Formats: sequence, structure tokens, C-alpha cells
Amino acid sequence: EFDISGLEFSDIQYLPLFTQILTEFGTSKLDRTAFDRKIQKLTGGIDSSTSFSLRSQPNNCVSNPDDIVPFLFLHGKSTADKSNHLFEIFSEIINDTNFDQPQRVIEILKESKASLEVSIVESGHSYALSRIGSRHSLPGFIKDQKDGIPSLYFLRNLLDKISTKEGWNELLERLTKIRDVVFKSSPKVYIDLTGEQKTVLDKVLPTVNSFISLNKFDSNSQKSISKIHEWNNEWNLISNKPICEGIAVPTQVNYVAQGARIFNPGEEVSGSSAVIENILRTGYLWQQVRVVGGAYGAMSNFSAANGTLSCVSYRDPNLVQTLNTYNGVAQAIKQTGQEMSDEEIERSIIGSIGELDSPMSPDQKGLISLKRMLVGFSGVAEQRWRDDVLSTKKTDFLKFSDKLAPIFQQNSSACDVVVIGSRAALKEAEDNGTKLDIPGEL
Repeated sequence: EFDISGLEFSDIQYLPLFTQILTEFGTSKLDRTAFDRKIQKLTGGIDSSTSFSLRSQPNNCVSNPDDIVPFLFLHGKSTADKSNHLFEIFSEIINDTNFDQPQRVIEILKESKASLEVSIVESGHSYALSRIGSRHSLPGFIKDQKDGIPSLYFLRNLLDKISTKEGWNELLERLTKIRDVVFKSSPKVYIDLTGEQKTVLDKVLPTVNSFISLNKFDSNSQKSISKIHEWNNEWNLISNKPICEGIAVPTQVNYVAQGARIFNPGEEVSGSSAVIENILRTGYLWQQVRVVGGAYGAMSNFSAANGTLSCVSYRDPNLVQTLNTYNGVAQAIKQTGQEMSDEEIERSIIGSIGELDSPMSPDQKGLISLKRMLVGFSGVAEQRWRDDVLSTKKTDFLKFSDKLAPIFQQNSSACDVVVIGSRAALKEAEDNGTKLDIPGEL
């Protein structure tokens, strides 16, 4: 795992391409077909990804929205007797990835662009939530730039740019620079192993030590300086401006999202909020947006780290009606708390605990454990959250409702709204008094 805080903000949107290249392009000695065969023959698979999370605060308090923990992961699986091959491949990826394959890069970019264009139309709810999340935290902003609607514009521009030799050389130079910053001057590098102590870990440690020495992770070489302040400067340009956006796409349905910060940084959040959000999603929103409104789905998302609540519809024939439904969320939660029996609350608690305890494979356990360590999320905080979930009471619904009431209401400047839908639906909403900033069609 490599700290990537040394990357410039302009490097961020190249990361999806960069991580895909690492495991697919081969090296100066092995073309991509031979390299893939080597991976398939000697390991259980190798992957690369990035993670942008908020640093956890004690006592389950809301994190500072700009306190980001950015890492790039190289993860793979192998048996203990083939671990030397796994780390050998890691070294080849780190030091000798062959970026200079313009035709394959163009293919990847075209595939990514086409996939994104289809995904925005078919799964617009995810992109609407991403747009809202970009306002509430630096990680949310980075993820939206990297994987959301802004990335579509980036891919289109990049494809035009690399059609010339000069443009390709600029991209090649950029990818090489990203590799050097990530792998050769990262200020922090972690190696996480998951396996049985005696049968796996003890056998693998000598290989790990050789890997560290070979790649000079323990040397005193120049480490990159954090560029997170640059990321923050970019985010600050939009973070204090509420978003009220309509994005026109070729579809006959809408994806209607509304969200806001409910808890401020440093404010403690109770685990009972997980139970309340569960009931909101499966009760009021499902009934009003799905059953009455005719949408294919209705969802909500509460982020304890951000202190934010968002609601979104899926393939929704309505727009204004759905926004009006969201503005009734506070009253619905209050009424639910007043009317629910203790038995109904207990069933909801069981459902929420079940979501916390979903089964995981050994490699999933190892990766989640590592991520929690990186952001500072402790077992004490996890247990406290569970205790709060198990002790949820009717009064918790009233407290949550009181937090929502002044925010989730019509024309609230504290709420962000993003609608992805047809231009006709967006125009009709505007004519009915819904204020939406509608850029050109995607």
C-alpha cells in the first residue's frame, strides 16, 4: 500500500487508467499476454486500486471533511510456497511496467468512455449521489473527479489529445511521473499479510524482507512532499457552494437525489442512526417513491464519517413529486418513532446488525483491517457503534428528526439537489419553480 499524497491534483483523473495498466500491460521483458499467463499460473490473481477516505475521529465523531487518507493498493493472493513469485511480480509491476503501448491505451480509454456513457444513463443514481458527495468532503470530491461525471469529460478530452504524437508523449511522461511518485518516493509504504501464522506468515517473511530491500522502501531516499493542500484548494472552489444541478441524458426516466450535512465535524454520531436510516429506506422512501410514485427503486445513504444523509430514486417517472417526498423525511422519521412498537424496533435492529456482520473471505478481512488501521478506526469505536445500534430507542428517532427538520425542507439552501434525467423532465421541473442549473447534455 503506497501513500499517494505526493501526486498533483492534475494527476488524479489519470489514476483509473494507471491502475489498470499496472496489471494488464506487461513489462519490457514480457508482453501483456505472457505477463497475464504468469500471473494466472503462479498466483490467485493480482489487482490494483486506490482508496480515498476520511481519517476517523474518536468516539464516532464526524471527521474533518478535508482530512484525507489517500493510498494506492497492490493486492494479490498466492500459496505460501509461491509467495516468492507473487512478490517478484509486484517488483516487476513497480519497476518495469511497459506504458508505451498507445493502441492499447486508446482501446482502454474508448472502452472506459463507452462504459461510462452507458452507466450514467442506466445507473444515474450512483452518479447523482457522487455529485452531492463531492460537496461534503475532499474524498468525495476526489472520487467524483476520478470516477464520476467529470471523468467522462476528461476521457473525451484525453482521447482527442493523444491522437497526436505530441499528446501521446505527454501522456507517457505523465504515467511515468505518477509511477515514480507512487512507487519510488512515497512517504509511507505498508505491507499487509493475511494468513496462518505458522504455515504462511513465518514462511513468507524472508521473501517480504527481500522485497523491501530490493525496492529500497527502507532507504533514506528523497520522499515526495504532500500535495494535499493543492487538492484542498481545488475542492474549496466548490465546497461552500450548494449544488442544484440537472444533468440531461437520453432517457425517459429520472434519478433524483437530495442530500445535506446533518452533523457537523467533531459532533458525535450514534449508531442508532444506522437503524433509523434502514427504516427510512425500507419504509417511508420505499412506500412513497417506489409504491406510490412508481419509481423502480428508492434508496438512502447515511455517512457517519461525513455526517451526511442523502436520498435518491432509481428510474423514476417523477421529479418534483420525489423532491417533495424527500422534504417530508424528518416528519416521517418522527412519526415512525412515535408509532413503532418495541418489537418492530427490535426487528430493525437485527437487520442493521446483519448488515454490519456480512461474511467476508480472508483476503477481504485483511484488506478491511488494513484500511481501518490507515484511517485510525479502532475496535473500541466499532464496539461502541454496535452498542448504540443494539440500544436504539424511540427517543433516538425524535433526536434524529430534530436534526433533519430545519435542513430537509423545501427550498432549503442547506440541501444539495442533483437530477439526472431527460431534458424535457428537467425543463418541466424548471417551469414548475424548481431551480436547476442545467449544463449541456452529456
